[in-house]
Amino acid sequence: MLSRDSKRIQGPLSTTPISAFLKDDREGIEDNDQAPALCDKDEVRADGRRLDECLPVYLRTGVITKAKGSSYVEKNGVKVICAVYGPRESQRKTEFSTQGKLICDVSFAPFSQKAKHLQESRTKSISNLLETALQCAVCLESFPKSQVEVYIKVLQDSGCTLAPAIICASLALADAGIETYDLVSACSLVFDDDHIALDPGVEEISQSTKRGIVTIGYLPSLNRISCIVQDGVTASDRSIACINQCINGCIRTHTVMKDCLVAGAKRKEELAKHQSKLE
Repeated sequence: MLSRDSKRIQGPLSTTPISAFLKDDREGIEDNDQAPALCDKDEVRADGRRLDECLPVYLRTGVITKAKGSSYVEKNGVKVICAVYGPRESQRKTEFSTQGKLICDVSFAPFSQKAKHLQESRTKSISNLLETALQCAVCLESFPKSQVEVYIKVLQDSGCTLAPAIICASLALADAGIETYDLVSACSLVFDDDHIALDPGVEEISQSTKRGIVTIGYLPSLNRISCIVQDGVTASDRSIACINQCINGCIRTHTVMKDCLVAGAKRKEELAKHQSKLE
């Protein structure tokens, strides 16, 4: 017979699971308290866009002169700047590896959002997701026992930062001359029970408590999804439809990213010619 531990607090003989005390968010909600619909009967959103239309985006490379590669992205109330350094020797003295290492660090500016207490919790999660999205696109075998460091600073945050961060980091890697299999494009959408809205605005994101948000990172040339994040519960068929819609948005963004890199290369060429004339 086992001896009884008198110092341990004995639990109750019968217990009730915590799920019994949880209520469904949709229960007891009146029509007046529900979040507004994503669109009207003509499938036009509050900002005048159709459900499958993307927001305009501003992209620019070469914004930080001291970094090997850099970029700036402004989209949907999110402003992100990225700097890339390396490849350089790995700081940790480990055994020889035929593949390099990709290090991603995301930080928020103190003025980026009002709720400063949420920045620390989101910093680690976004950094891990960003590294996952870029890992399969970078040719790590081209710089053995070395590391490439990607630093992202969020200057303004509207709640949907992952997609602009992936775009910004991918452009900075290309601007730095790091070998990659393809540019990593990214896109987000918000969905409810009836509609799927691509590239949601700030108001749509803030009103998405009773909906869900999907963000993916996509390599169009390889037809490969490098990262997928879904916030919200829905049926599997609905999730597949959201992913396909996000892929369409990523393909459109990929075209704009290529144009941005071409424009950045032309600026570098003109700057080099101007400096040669001065010499």
